[in-house]
Amino acid sequence: MRILILLLALAGLGLAQDTVTGDWTFILPTPQGDMNVEMTLKQEGSAITGEMGVAGGGPKYAIAKGALSGDKITLTVKRERQSGGAMTYEFAGDVTGGKSIKGKMSANVDGQVVEHPWNATKK
Repeated sequence: MRILILLLALAGLGLAQDTVTGDWTFILPTPQGDMNVEMTLKQEGSAITGEMGVAGGGPKYAIAKGALSGDKITLTVKRERQSGGAMTYEFAGDVTGGKSIKGKMSANVDGQVVEHPWNATKK
């Protein structure tokens, strides 16, 4: 009986996963200088939704596609450019303890792909 209780307790620990739901911050390098970005994520199962934008105000951009598989997260954000056309940002990284994400961000800028490290921290 004790073994059964122990096994059930251990199984319950395995089901309790860290969630990425919440508010996050990260720095996005741009040709005009680094931008502080705020991101709000909502996790439902493996699906991730939310939005991100420059800290302190300005437009928010919806996460068009987001997923979490184990500790691997992927996010896609699209935005219209003031000068015309659209930009697509792809974020991919590893989530640690539901508190930090480390990976790469790539952006398609006029057909040229630019990559930068991506390190986000949960508030």
